[in-house]
Amino acid sequence: MLIYVTDINKFSNEKVFIENIISASECGVKYIQLRFNKPKDLDTKKISSIISKKIDNKKTKIIVNENIDISTNIKSFGFHISSKNNISGKEVKDRTKVSWVSKAVHSEDDIINSNKDEMIDSYILGTLFSSNSHPGGSFIGIEKFNELTKLSTKPVIAIGGIDEKNANLVHKSGASGIAVISAIAYSKNISTTLDLIDNKNDKYIP
Repeated sequence: MLIYVTDINKFSNEKVFIENIISASECGVKYIQLRFNKPKDLDTKKISSIISKKIDNKKTKIIVNENIDISTNIKSFGFHISSKNNISGKEVKDRTKVSWVSKAVHSEDDIINSNKDEMIDSYILGTLFSSNSHPGGSFIGIEKFNELTKLSTKPVIAIGGIDEKNANLVHKSGASGIAVISAIAYSKNISTTLDLIDNKNDKYIP
C-alpha cells in the first residue's frame, strides 16, 4: 500500500496543488490522503470537492485527514486520525460511513492503547527518517520501527523521509506499506518515482 499524503504548503497556489494530485492519480497512485496543515484562508471543503470530482474514484481512493465534514461531503473511502485525537474508529465510521480508518502512532504506548480499538484498520507510524516535512525533528529509524511494529495487532504503514533511496529498505522491514509526502509533491516525474518507491508485491490492499 502506498499513500500520497498531500501538503498544500509545498505548492505555490491551489491550482498547482490540485494539478499535482490529479497527476498523481493519473500516474497510478491508488490512495491519496487529503491533509491541509495550517489551511489559513483556504476553502478546504471546496478544494476537496474539486479533487474528488476530477480524479477517477475507482482507481484512486481518497482518505481525509481529521475532518468529518469533508469526509462526509465527498464520501471518502478512508479517514485518518491524528495521534492526539481520542475519537474512536467506531465513531468515525458511524459519522462518515468510511470503509477504512487509520491512526497515527509514534510510540509503544500509542500502539498498545490503540490496539484496543477494533474499528481502527491500520496505523501510520513515524517519523521513520529525517524528513522535509519535519526538518530537525526526531526520527525512529528502521530498527525501532520494526520493534514497534511487532507490538501492533494491525497493519503498520511507515511514514517520514521515505524516498527513492530508502523505500526498498522499508519494504523489506515490517511495514505493510508506505506513506510519502515530498517524494511525490516534489517529483519531476511521478511515474518514474512510483516505479522506484512502490512495492508491486504488496499484500496489504484495503
